[in-house]
Amino acid sequence: MPSASETRLAVLKFLEVQLLGTFGDWTGIVNLPGFANLCLARRTAAVTALLLEAIYWVHLAGPFEAGDADETRVRFEVSARPLVQPMLRVPVPSTLTTAGWRVYGLEAWISTSRTDIGAALGGHLDALGWIADRLLLTAPDEEAAPAVQRTPIDDARDALVQVDAIDSVDALAFAIKALANLSPEDLAQLREAESFRSAFQVTEEPAKIGLTTSWITWFERAVDPSFTTALDIARHGKDEWPIEFGAGDPAAVQAFMSALEKAQSDDLACERIVHALPFLVAWLQRDPDFPRAAMVPIYANLLTLFALGSAAPSRMAPIYARLSGLQRTGVAHLARELGWTLQSFGITCEQDGPEDITRRIQGLRIAIYSLTESSSRQAKVAIEELASTAVVDCNADHGGTARLRALAENADLFVVTWLSAKHAATDFIREHRGGRPLLYAQGRGFSSILRAVEDHVRRL
Repeated sequence: MPSASETRLAVLKFLEVQLLGTFGDWTGIVNLPGFANLCLARRTAAVTALLLEAIYWVHLAGPFEAGDADETRVRFEVSARPLVQPMLRVPVPSTLTTAGWRVYGLEAWISTSRTDIGAALGGHLDALGWIADRLLLTAPDEEAAPAVQRTPIDDARDALVQVDAIDSVDALAFAIKALANLSPEDLAQLREAESFRSAFQVTEEPAKIGLTTSWITWFERAVDPSFTTALDIARHGKDEWPIEFGAGDPAAVQAFMSALEKAQSDDLACERIVHALPFLVAWLQRDPDFPRAAMVPIYANLLTLFALGSAAPSRMAPIYARLSGLQRTGVAHLARELGWTLQSFGITCEQDGPEDITRRIQGLRIAIYSLTESSSRQAKVAIEELASTAVVDCNADHGGTARLRALAENADLFVVTWLSAKHAATDFIREHRGGRPLLYAQGRGFSSILRAVEDHVRRL
């Protein structure tokens, strides 16, 4: 398993790939330090599509566009194939471009045993260019050895390898379907294999509760407190869930709107939707006909959510004087993060003398567990600014560690943002907390963390 630092480095590299891809800087992507390792690392389907496109434009586009089959084959086998082979999996990334499809086509041309790729290419012949003709002409005439008959366990092995290689909802769905076709004996055989253990763990929960395969099902699940992977799934969904088909269908638009409005009646779901707004917008912008007239009701609803979020300080002004010191500090920090000044909303920042809540948290050691590290850092700054003798420690470990155990055992208060937490870490904290106060923030943001601390202190 990669270390936490290696994982963070890979994430930064993938963000750089996405940034360079936005500007079409394919040479910049291929020239990234450690590019070959990126092709081997676990990555999202969207990043896979960008890596394949970069390799096509840098190594293959010249001879391919000129129709030079011999030179294209040489360059593919020498320069491109060692890089792309680990990424050429089925299901194919949903964001694959024409360049990516051509890379898949070249692999099917070179390696006739990749019948899985051949099947995936069927509906994309227009994107393949002259490779489509080569595949159609040469495949019947080749005197290749008869293809080995694949078994369900072969398909399941390939699907589990894909789950390990690509962080994708499509890959999960493919693996769950493949596992469902196995006999109890074959399933037990794969489950006992060490090499597939991590992939099995990834598929177990979705197999039990079902995959979230659209925004409508995401809205329906958003009300469930146990849906702690909501934002991770939304992040994948913006790239993988279909938008071009049925986007202009009035019935489909109404179904989307009904699910969205129903979810907004639930506080937890509404908060999750607000956090997922950037992913929703990115998904809508994938529509080849964006902006589409039939989708105006959806655009308007999301615009309203954005507007309500930005209007929060103005709605806060009339009640600011009745807020506690901790709440006032939170509002001030939020305004600074967004580039606002409280004075522009008619809010004065003067505070009375030390209040009871501030006095009670002086000298406390407070631990915060959240994977949204920016929120925990903001909460730390706010608390320590208000109560100068309080000490706040933040943690985002994905499982039980010595540091997390020390915090669980020694902190006076421990706040967990359960919407942004790993189950293993939460269970570990609870196990080592004993009878000491363990608080659960109701949201992901730093204001939810402050609210949890304040509510606890008020009850004392």
